[in-house]
Amino acid sequence: QLLDFAENGAKDLYWVMAEKPAADLTEADKRFILERFFDANWTNIIGRFPRYKELLEKRGGSEPPEIDAAILSFSEQDFRDLQIWFNLAWFDPMLLDMEPLKGLVEKGSNFSEEDKTILFGEVLRIVQEVIPLHKTLQDNGQIEVTTTPYAHPILPLLVDTNLQSVGNPGSDLPAQFSYPQDATAHLEKSVALYEDNFGQAPNGLWPGEGSVAQIIVPYVIEAGYSWMATGEPVLAKSLGVDNFTRDGKETVNEADQLYRPYYVTNESGEKLAVFFRDWTLSDKIGFTYSGSDGKAAAEDLMQRL
Repeated sequence: QLLDFAENGAKDLYWVMAEKPAADLTEADKRFILERFFDANWTNIIGRFPRYKELLEKRGGSEPPEIDAAILSFSEQDFRDLQIWFNLAWFDPMLLDMEPLKGLVEKGSNFSEEDKTILFGEVLRIVQEVIPLHKTLQDNGQIEVTTTPYAHPILPLLVDTNLQSVGNPGSDLPAQFSYPQDATAHLEKSVALYEDNFGQAPNGLWPGEGSVAQIIVPYVIEAGYSWMATGEPVLAKSLGVDNFTRDGKETVNEADQLYRPYYVTNESGEKLAVFFRDWTLSDKIGFTYSGSDGKAAAEDLMQRL
């Protein structure tokens, strides 16, 4: 997807709708923009920018009668400002403090169509830098980049859909689907794509949705991966317990069991390391901290570590 945007000129519907001259928007376009261009945290993203917040308040709710009213009440300038703010507000704050985006933030309203050229020029520039930047950090030994099976499939279900009954006993099963050669293809393509972009073979695999089963271990080893990662509940079940327990501070009581790698093997004894992420910690980073003060969230993270 990144390569499609960076090299092939791809644009998703949101990008197309934002670039379209406000004077040329159809009623259907306006409805889409009013329904979708406030899809951001209303407090931590929209609320930081007075004009964006003003537009949200002017629209009101998202029910059809309110959208119908907003289509009539929003001016051409309102729609143009909303087109820009929906994209501008998602940039990292550090980038918003730097030109040319800083100038757009300070302008705040009454944007022109020419301002979109500046905005989407930065969008494209940053998208084009993502993979090269990570390659540089990898080559400098600062990070390791993981990848997933090519199209992010649920590998165990590609191999055998009957495996669903192991993870979810009693569930209704479809007619058995078993295409292990597809699992092989997705893993081989993931390695090839990684090598094309990062100049070396990958080491770590994040299976699609963290879905793992003993049956996929040989395929992952055969593709050349040395480790993969999944979630805490998988380890708990593998150890024969329902879940890990936590104290009043949400610290794992069985820390020595969770915070270490394990090895799984194929039939010939080849080993694949597996890491199991802390479910609570990952949810804090992925979801909870977005509703917290930044400094407080950072301090909480450090205390937990």
